[in-house]
Amino acid sequence: MRFQRYRYEDIHPSQFMDVRVPDGPGPYPVMVLIHGGFWRAEYDLELMDPMALDFTDRGLATVNLEYRRTGDIGGAWPGTLLDIAKALNHLPTVAKETALDLDHITLLGHSAGGHLALWIAGRHNVSPSSPLSGSLQISIERVISLAGVTDLRAMWQVLHGASPVTDFMGGRPEDHPKRYDDTSPISLLPLGVPQVLIHGTEDNRVPIDQSRKYLKQSQTLGDPVRLIELDGVDHFQIITPGSSAWNTVAAVALE
Repeated sequence: MRFQRYRYEDIHPSQFMDVRVPDGPGPYPVMVLIHGGFWRAEYDLELMDPMALDFTDRGLATVNLEYRRTGDIGGAWPGTLLDIAKALNHLPTVAKETALDLDHITLLGHSAGGHLALWIAGRHNVSPSSPLSGSLQISIERVISLAGVTDLRAMWQVLHGASPVTDFMGGRPEDHPKRYDDTSPISLLPLGVPQVLIHGTEDNRVPIDQSRKYLKQSQTLGDPVRLIELDGVDHFQIITPGSSAWNTVAAVALE
């Protein structure tokens, strides 16, 4: 296994990605990992390191993204989202030095990272007047959301007492309705790429209704989405290699 850290921007120390590639000439299908932590600075990409090591051992190139978060200078809306776009647009440069197969890119995000993965896949549906508007220089083959936040308004309702959504978005839904429209994946449907949602029934951080309602809306609009519900699984088992949920996650990732 080969490891290299790349910077995709030099504004903030958090603008980097950790790339792991199996030994051999490649090129290798790419799994881009986006960590969660409710967009807060105290959580970082180390949450996804065990997954990155497991997937690389299974023959995938992994790209573990770090980004500015709530609490960082320039983090939260819109900087966090723009960092995800900048990081993905840096992959062609990385591929000049590393054996990445850019024709086969999967985005996998957990929790708030699931939100970011779905959002960037639907960015083409953001209103042109939004500061989030822009294009990608790579094609996304599919998205895997692990206990992802799909609806920021609904998530704000769940957590409004001390909501990380408020901190991330710079206000409540009634304060910034257009901002919420352009940032919630459910508002950007149809995305036009295959999506797999995996969610534990015992998740007490991101309710499984986030995935169920997103699935229903996507079916109404004809978007290619499927939901895998894992009975008895909580919020963190789903990203833990060796857990009861991991075989399912790994099987989907390797499809």
